[in-house]
Amino acid sequence: MRKLLFAAMAVLALWSCSEKESSDTGVIKSSHFITEYIVPTGVKTKTNSVGDLFLCADGEIYKTWGNKDSEEYKKARYFCDLYNDNSYRGSVYPGLNAALAYPIENLTICCATDFDANHPAGEPLDDIVELDFQTYYDYVKSGYTSYKDSPIWEQRIVEHLVLSFDKVKADITKLVSVGSPSSLSFSSFKFTSTPEKPGEYTFTIEMTTNGETFTTEFTHTFE
Repeated sequence: MRKLLFAAMAVLALWSCSEKESSDTGVIKSSHFITEYIVPTGVKTKTNSVGDLFLCADGEIYKTWGNKDSEEYKKARYFCDLYNDNSYRGSVYPGLNAALAYPIENLTICCATDFDANHPAGEPLDDIVELDFQTYYDYVKSGYTSYKDSPIWEQRIVEHLVLSFDKVKADITKLVSVGSPSSLSFSSFKFTSTPEKPGEYTFTIEMTTNGETFTTEFTHTFE
């Protein structure tokens, strides 16, 4: 009886320690791998200090953690059910595994002026602009085991894709990773060729997701 009591107390002590550690580090237990679903309400671009280009979403954020009785969680649960993300057995860090709630159905870009002989003003440049992004879809779809055969030091939970805009379709852009709920940056993009004349150019990007098309305009300088 004493041995049984001691074992129970040991388990309780370990559990308490584990819970305290989770609280201290911000890591929480979750049955959902995706921590936030972002429903886009707009799209925009940003540039970092070295001139790299990024696509970001304006959007509504639905968390899969926190108050399970909240309307926010109920909306998030719709996407958990949609992607069958309900049986994760592990811990997550809120904000780390954020994803676009819907796939990108279409992505196109054009220039306000002539770019080169093959891309006059207003015509798509989709064949010479590449989207660089990551998706959690295969990992979640597989039951969180799609990369289990990789060495432990190469464990991956995302698929990394680089596609020209004209190759971007809904069936390969499910659960696109979002950098963080604060920035809502979900990909970088780059031009694979330069215009015939250096200088500043104005571009328009259109992104369609969940049947809605969002537009943004930006300028970029080519040396």
